[in-house]
Amino acid sequence: MRSLPFTLRPTNSRFVGLHLPLTTTLPKRLDPELQQYVGLHRFDMIVMAGIDPVVLDADDLLNLYAYVQRGGGLLMFGGTSAFDLAQRDWGPLCAALPASITPPQISRQHSPSGNHDLDSVNVMANADEAHPVLRGLSGQLGAVRHIHPMDPNDGATVLGAVRGQPVIVCGTHGAGRVMMVGAWPQSIPECMFATRGYADLLRQAMMWLIQRDCDLMIDACGIDDASMIAGESRTLTIDLDHDAPGPHRAEARIRRADPGWMSVGREPQFGDPLSIPADISEHVASCTFTPDHPGLWQIRMDVAGDGWANLRVAQIEVRTPTNLRLTKRDHGYVTAPGRTLKLHLDADADVQANLKIIDFDDQVIDEHTSVGRGPIDIGLPELEVGHYEAVAAIDNDEARLRFYVTQPLRHIPFTICGTTGSGSTEEQSQWLYEYFRDRGFNAHSRPNAYGEYLAQRDGLDVWTEYAGVSHLSIGHSAHKDRHVEESCPTRPCVFSPDYPDALRQRVEPMFERGASVPRMGALEVLDEPHFYPANVCHCECCQTRFRDKYGYAMPTWTEALDARDRRTADYFEWVNDYGTEAFRQAFELWKSFGPRPWVNHVLCGAGSGRHSARFSTAQDLHWAEHAHFFEFDCYNYMYPHWRPVGQLRWNEFHNMCGHFRFLSLRNQQMMGFFIQVTDRDAPVAPWDPLRAPSETLYAAIGQGAKTFHLMAKSPFTTGQNCREEKFDTLAQDVHKVQRVAPLLEKAQSPRSRIAMTFPFHDRHYRVPAHHLPEGYAGLGFYEGKHRPFDTLWPGHIAPINISELLTRGFGEVDVIDQTAFREGALEDYPAFMLNSTDYIADEDAQAALRYVEQGGTLICDHVPTHSTTGEQIATLHPMFGGPAENLCQSVTITRSQYGKGRTLLFSDDLNEMCTVSFEQNEPLVHDLLETTIRDYLHEGDIFPHAFCDHPELAANVLLTSDTIVLVAVSHAETRQQGHVTLFNPPVPVTRAFDLVTMQPYDIQQTSRGIELELDLDEREGLILGLYVDTPTTSTIKLDQADLSRGGRLAFSVELTNAQSQPARGDQIIDLRVTDPAGEQRRLFGGLRCASNGVLRIDEPLAANARTGEWTITAFDRYTTRQSVARFAVKP
Repeated sequence: MRSLPFTLRPTNSRFVGLHLPLTTTLPKRLDPELQQYVGLHRFDMIVMAGIDPVVLDADDLLNLYAYVQRGGGLLMFGGTSAFDLAQRDWGPLCAALPASITPPQISRQHSPSGNHDLDSVNVMANADEAHPVLRGLSGQLGAVRHIHPMDPNDGATVLGAVRGQPVIVCGTHGAGRVMMVGAWPQSIPECMFATRGYADLLRQAMMWLIQRDCDLMIDACGIDDASMIAGESRTLTIDLDHDAPGPHRAEARIRRADPGWMSVGREPQFGDPLSIPADISEHVASCTFTPDHPGLWQIRMDVAGDGWANLRVAQIEVRTPTNLRLTKRDHGYVTAPGRTLKLHLDADADVQANLKIIDFDDQVIDEHTSVGRGPIDIGLPELEVGHYEAVAAIDNDEARLRFYVTQPLRHIPFTICGTTGSGSTEEQSQWLYEYFRDRGFNAHSRPNAYGEYLAQRDGLDVWTEYAGVSHLSIGHSAHKDRHVEESCPTRPCVFSPDYPDALRQRVEPMFERGASVPRMGALEVLDEPHFYPANVCHCECCQTRFRDKYGYAMPTWTEALDARDRRTADYFEWVNDYGTEAFRQAFELWKSFGPRPWVNHVLCGAGSGRHSARFSTAQDLHWAEHAHFFEFDCYNYMYPHWRPVGQLRWNEFHNMCGHFRFLSLRNQQMMGFFIQVTDRDAPVAPWDPLRAPSETLYAAIGQGAKTFHLMAKSPFTTGQNCREEKFDTLAQDVHKVQRVAPLLEKAQSPRSRIAMTFPFHDRHYRVPAHHLPEGYAGLGFYEGKHRPFDTLWPGHIAPINISELLTRGFGEVDVIDQTAFREGALEDYPAFMLNSTDYIADEDAQAALRYVEQGGTLICDHVPTHSTTGEQIATLHPMFGGPAENLCQSVTITRSQYGKGRTLLFSDDLNEMCTVSFEQNEPLVHDLLETTIRDYLHEGDIFPHAFCDHPELAANVLLTSDTIVLVAVSHAETRQQGHVTLFNPPVPVTRAFDLVTMQPYDIQQTSRGIELELDLDEREGLILGLYVDTPTTSTIKLDQADLSRGGRLAFSVELTNAQSQPARGDQIIDLRVTDPAGEQRRLFGGLRCASNGVLRIDEPLAANARTGEWTITAFDRYTTRQSVARFAVKP
């Protein structure tokens, strides 16, 4: 479109989902315009690329038909959701199309493949067809892989075909014109959509579609586009129609692609065009091209006459006799100081070249002489961030290679990562990248090499989701035959002598690829690991090991569940330990390669009790530690499955956060979270409001999450996606949160003051019977009307409403894996709830007994009666000897003393009581349960860190040694007010600020601690900073004012209080260091967090730092003042 000899002004609209409207809807009016408002006929041409007509309504389809009928041009392309792969046809528009499309029958058992896999074949332009679009064109257009079947209608013209199968068809209807291209761009050699012949055809097709037939005056074009030697000449000719109106004009321009970027594999970056002589004689236009330098050259010749214009473009690779070439031996074209630049010099003859490294100011920073063909390793000193070029030169030739130097990622910061993915062109990749960057995302997942360059150029980070840093067959890998035992085990077996080599072959290339990206954040280990029966290995080695360990033959999954004795615990501990060993080996191997990049687990509800033990098993307790950190997901809007979802939307979220916070603190690991942004229904279901992702972001921050990914958002997609207004709403809050990011990164979620049980063993002994809705067999995809799914196969939800009871009644809760009791996990909590447990291992029961005996507070709703051997036990009965008291109806409580501790026993199952009370709208019951537990804990001087008296307003604290961050969020649909108490704050707070707006926030100091009022709108979040005192002045102190290249820049930003003492607390400072050219140097600046009034910077100055006066500015939002200091850099 840009190459046309006249200007077309596009209006872009994106197809973002089969269930969502186009981002810019089609005008409903058909007239060209009305008072500056555009109608459909304002457009000369409409392009539908990869569009499924399901996103258009009946009016759109009728209007498109009328648009064509009355003279509009319509260009349609295929795609993975278009033509025969669409969900419906084009309705009334079908009558205007030049070909008919027959959609395939949808299988009710399996999803259609959606692809017509063919070998890459060439599309042949039908030069024999006397159609204006084909004037001057002939021969092959290039390769396509997938072809939509089309049946041309009477009067249509096939412009290109494969083995008789139409690929490009055009025709007329009424006064309008339509062209259909039954394929789409893909990464294959000689892809049709990237060839010169296709560009010529498409250009002429656009002219024809907008009814500029007068422009189609080229009869033939002659050029040899084979490579040539610099200094040689080549002529381009264009034969014009003898009837082309004159006078005729010709203009030729050439431009050269940047050779440095070409050397690293980028798309051609052409420079400014240069005019060369062109001539027309006897209806033949010609120009002669004589390149003086090697590289990729583009030649464009425009021809025109009275009322018409057209052109041809060609590209020619120009080389020298020696054909000197520089390439990079590893991935990408971004590196970092201290790394080795791995180059390769090649030529068609032996050479001795001079090699220079030149920086952004054309300074030579390194030079090597007499460099021959072969690999070259150049160690990079401490260089400034920016663009560089390696130049190899001999007497009559040179080769160039561009690269970018960035600062390497030293640690993973507070991160909100967008799923950028890879565009099919650099332009699309840049659009994708900027889409997320401009919305506040500071990391980008799975970009291509160009996307990696864009992110690292801007100082942002790169992540790799779904990397699979493991050689374990588990979970989703066995999706189809998940219950066929041993149908998808790990091969070779984890215990096999062949396993280490197989693991290395898989993992080492991932490390090398990740390590080549200086700002690589983390690579994902496995997506939601859990074992199905299919994943269990029964090889001879495993059978022998099992027998040696336990003294009997290894049972099957079903046999172990049915046994309900020691075989049950042994088998499932064995299965999960198998996974632990696989993760351990992979993590140890990964760390042996080098210190970074990092790897992270992505865990899920399977390890928190979501599925029946007959369906799957997982034990995050022992898996999580074998990665640098972990993330998890919980989609309580997309999957509101559990009792009672209508009243307790956040019950599973609070349960899983409690579980993973326990693991995070136990393993001293960072915790991350996936935010659901997806809209899956159309129209969007009422339970998925616009502010749901923002609400989730604040809720997860309050629970201690430091990294965030999305489920799921791509600017272009036909699957998971969301409304643009919903994502833009999230973006507003992402920008707000990023203002506080340095402090959120530093402040940690403290351990809760009470924990509850995740009954890992018990759920393998007390498995609910299968239950399926009427008419379902096996695993079904149930409808919303079948909720809740707690015991609907394969559900077996953990006692999540106990965590909700404690969150609402007490303010916080952690969730401890039952098998962690024996490891001493209970000792970290002043209070503990033993819930929903009848089967318990002897060592875990003894740990609970010791916990109370030594002074712990235990709340219980059922005294376990069985050991994991299947035998009856009375180990814990001595702790509950007090008299029973009536609570309500038939429910009693028993208060007892045991050793130095005390216990509270409920006679009925707390999870069931709480659940039923909400289902039956009996607030008296759950209010009584909350009050009873809260009062019992308070009587023992056990208080939460923070408590809000409104059940729909959450308040959580994050702590540094000197600052309290309070994160509040409303889960209500309307504005609500609540009262928050921070009990016994660890620092003597006197002041509070809204850390986003920096407005002071009223607090009161009371005997209980700090108290404040919340007033939050629908799903609104709030981040408060609570401080001991407030800075009143800010100064910058330089260690030295005169520095030299290669030295160190060291200075402090000091914030002092009214007493001229360092202000206690952690303050956010916006720091900027600019060089003499006015360029900000990120190594020294950015949003930073001071500690107790001091921000210390001590970093190396680059060997090629710009000389002259540098400026430091520091702005803190507490004093609202900007401090300035200057220093000089000398050579």
